Amino acid sequence: MRRVHPYEGSLVINNQGVANLYGKELKNIVTTGVALQAQFTPAFSVKVGYQGAYNHDTKANNVNAELRFSFERYLMMQKCDQFLRSFKTL
Repeated sequence: MRRVHPYEGSLVINNQGVANLYGKELKNIVTTGVALQAQFTPAFSVKVGYQGAYNHDTKANNVNAELRFSFERYLMMQKCDQFLRSFKTL
C-alpha cells in the first residue's frame, strides 16, 4: 500500500472490502462523554449517552441509545412467579 498522507491506514472488513482512512495529527483535543442508564425490571433496561471531541478545528459529536431486554431473565421471573403462586393456593 502506498501512503500519500502521513496519517493513513486501511481497514479490511470481513475480507469483503477495504476502507482507507486518512487524516491529520490531532493535537490539544478535549474529549467528553456522559451516559444515563435506568433498569426498569431485572429483564429490561434503557441507556442513553453522548460523546464529543473538540479542538480548534475539530468538532465530533455522537449520541447513542440502547434498549436491553433479557428473555432468559423474563422467563426465569415468570417461573418464580408461578412457583410462588402455587404456595399461595395451598
